[in-house]
Amino acid sequence: MNFLKIDISKEAKDKLLELLKKNPSYSCVKIDYLPQCGNSHLDLCLDEFKSQYIIDEVDELFFMYKDYILLYVSSISIIYENDSFMLKAVPVNKSEAKKIASKCCKTSNCNAGCSCSNNSNCTGCSSNNSSKCSSCSCENKQSS
Repeated sequence: MNFLKIDISKEAKDKLLELLKKNPSYSCVKIDYLPQCGNSHLDLCLDEFKSQYIIDEVDELFFMYKDYILLYVSSISIIYENDSFMLKAVPVNKSEAKKIASKCCKTSNCNAGCSCSNNSNCTGCSSNNSSKCSSCSCENKQSS
Protein backbone atom coordinates (compact mmCIF):
# COMPACT_ATOMS: atom_id res chain seq x y z
CA MET A 1 0.00 0.00 0.00
CA ASN A 2 1.25 3.48 -0.87
CA PHE A 3 1.22 6.16 1.77
CA LEU A 4 1.17 9.92 1.49
CA LYS A 5 4.51 11.49 2.41
CA ILE A 6 3.80 13.72 5.42
CA ASP A 7 6.49 16.10 6.65
CA ILE A 8 5.68 17.75 9.96
CA SER A 9 7.70 20.28 11.93
CA LYS A 10 8.46 19.66 15.60
CA GLU A 11 6.28 22.61 16.61
CA ALA A 12 3.33 21.33 14.56
CA LYS A 13 3.73 17.81 15.93
CA ASP A 14 3.88 19.08 19.53
CA LYS A 15 0.82 21.29 19.03
CA LEU A 16 -1.24 18.50 17.44
CA LEU A 17 -0.25 16.05 20.19
CA GLU A 18 -1.28 18.68 22.76
CA LEU A 19 -4.65 19.17 21.03
CA LEU A 20 -5.27 15.42 20.96
CA LYS A 21 -4.36 15.13 24.62
CA LYS A 22 -6.76 17.97 25.55
CA ASN A 23 -9.53 16.39 23.46
CA PRO A 24 -9.58 12.67 24.35
CA SER A 25 -12.68 12.00 22.23
CA TYR A 26 -10.41 12.32 19.16
CA SER A 27 -7.78 9.76 18.24
CA CYS A 28 -6.07 11.11 15.12
CA VAL A 29 -5.57 13.96 12.69
CA LYS A 30 -7.71 13.76 9.54
CA ILE A 31 -6.43 15.21 6.29
CA ASP A 32 -9.14 16.16 3.81
CA TYR A 33 -8.29 17.17 0.28
CA LEU A 34 -11.03 18.53 -1.96
CA PRO A 35 -9.71 18.46 -5.53
CA GLN A 36 -11.92 21.07 -7.11
CA CYS A 37 -11.46 22.43 -10.58
CA GLY A 38 -8.99 25.28 -10.38
CA ASN A 39 -9.04 25.71 -6.60
CA SER A 40 -8.21 22.64 -4.52
CA HIS A 41 -8.58 22.77 -0.76
CA LEU A 42 -6.67 21.04 2.05
CA ASP A 43 -8.09 20.66 5.57
CA LEU A 44 -6.61 19.34 8.80
CA CYS A 45 -8.87 18.40 11.72
CA LEU A 46 -9.09 16.11 14.73
CA ASP A 47 -11.26 13.02 14.31
CA GLU A 48 -11.84 9.42 15.36
CA PHE A 49 -10.44 6.47 13.43
CA LYS A 50 -12.68 5.32 10.57
CA SER A 51 -12.26 2.08 8.66
CA GLN A 52 -12.73 3.60 5.19
CA TYR A 53 -9.61 5.78 5.62
CA ILE A 54 -5.90 5.04 5.33
CA ILE A 55 -4.29 5.26 8.77
CA ASP A 56 -0.64 6.30 8.85
CA GLU A 57 1.63 6.95 11.84
CA VAL A 58 4.17 9.75 11.40
CA ASP A 59 6.33 11.03 14.26
CA GLU A 60 4.08 9.63 17.01
CA LEU A 61 0.95 11.08 15.38
CA PHE A 62 -1.75 9.11 13.60
CA PHE A 63 -3.01 10.66 10.36
CA MET A 64 -6.10 9.51 8.51
CA TYR A 65 -6.99 10.26 4.88
CA LYS A 66 -8.95 8.84 1.96
CA ASP A 67 -7.02 6.92 -0.68
CA TYR A 68 -8.07 9.28 -3.51
CA ILE A 69 -5.63 11.89 -2.11
CA LEU A 70 -2.81 9.77 -3.55
CA LEU A 71 -4.13 10.52 -7.05
CA TYR A 72 -3.58 14.24 -6.54
CA VAL A 73 -0.90 14.77 -3.88
CA SER A 74 2.55 13.24 -3.47
CA SER A 75 3.40 14.94 -0.17
CA ILE A 76 2.09 17.32 2.48
CA SER A 77 4.15 19.59 4.70
CA ILE A 78 2.69 20.82 7.99
CA ILE A 79 4.21 23.62 10.06
CA TYR A 80 2.98 25.61 13.05
CA GLU A 81 3.85 29.30 13.07
CA ASN A 82 2.23 32.44 14.50
CA ASP A 83 -0.46 30.41 16.31
CA SER A 84 -1.69 28.65 13.19
CA PHE A 85 -1.03 25.57 11.09
CA MET A 86 0.21 26.03 7.55
CA LEU A 87 -0.15 23.23 5.03
CA LYS A 88 1.47 22.72 1.67
CA ALA A 89 0.43 20.00 -0.76
CA VAL A 90 2.81 18.95 -3.53
CA PRO A 91 0.87 17.62 -6.52
CA VAL A 92 1.64 14.23 -7.99
CA ASN A 93 2.24 15.56 -11.49
CA LYS A 94 0.95 18.93 -12.70
CA SER A 95 -0.14 17.73 -16.15
CA GLU A 96 -1.88 14.67 -14.66
CA ALA A 97 -3.58 16.79 -11.99
CA LYS A 98 -4.91 19.17 -14.66
CA LYS A 99 -6.22 16.22 -16.69
CA ILE A 100 -8.02 14.79 -13.65
CA ALA A 101 -9.49 18.19 -12.72
CA SER A 102 -10.63 18.79 -16.31
CA LYS A 103 -12.31 15.36 -16.41
CA CYS A 104 -14.09 16.15 -13.16
CA CYS A 105 -15.70 19.25 -14.61
CA LYS A 106 -16.76 17.48 -17.79
CA THR A 107 -18.38 14.55 -16.01
CA SER A 108 -19.87 16.38 -13.03
CA ASN A 109 -23.56 16.12 -12.33
CA CYS A 110 -23.31 18.96 -9.86
CA ASN A 111 -22.05 22.54 -10.09
CA ALA A 112 -20.54 22.37 -6.59
CA GLY A 113 -16.80 22.23 -6.98
CA CYS A 114 -16.82 22.94 -10.73
CA SER A 115 -15.53 26.42 -11.23
CA CYS A 116 -14.24 26.00 -14.76
CA SER A 117 -16.16 27.07 -17.83
CA ASN A 118 -16.47 23.54 -19.22
CA ASN A 119 -19.24 22.27 -16.94
CA SER A 120 -22.08 22.05 -19.42
CA ASN A 121 -23.04 18.63 -18.04
CA CYS A 122 -23.52 20.03 -14.54
CA THR A 123 -27.21 20.00 -13.65
CA GLY A 124 -29.38 20.11 -10.57
CA CYS A 125 -27.53 22.83 -8.66
CA SER A 126 -28.04 26.54 -8.51
CA SER A 127 -27.44 29.23 -5.97
CA ASN A 128 -31.04 28.73 -4.82
CA ASN A 129 -30.88 24.94 -4.78
CA SER A 130 -27.35 23.99 -3.75
CA SER A 131 -28.33 21.98 -0.67
CA LYS A 132 -28.71 18.74 -2.62
CA CYS A 133 -25.15 19.07 -3.90
CA SER A 134 -23.37 20.00 -0.71
CA SER A 135 -21.51 16.69 -0.58
CA CYS A 136 -20.34 16.76 -4.20
CA SER A 137 -16.64 17.09 -4.89
CA CYS A 138 -14.40 15.71 -7.60
CA GLU A 139 -13.47 12.55 -5.73
CA ASN A 140 -17.03 11.24 -5.64
CA LYS A 141 -17.98 11.90 -9.26
CA GLN A 142 -17.99 9.04 -11.71
CA SER A 143 -16.57 9.42 -15.21
CA SER A 144 -18.90 8.82 -18.10
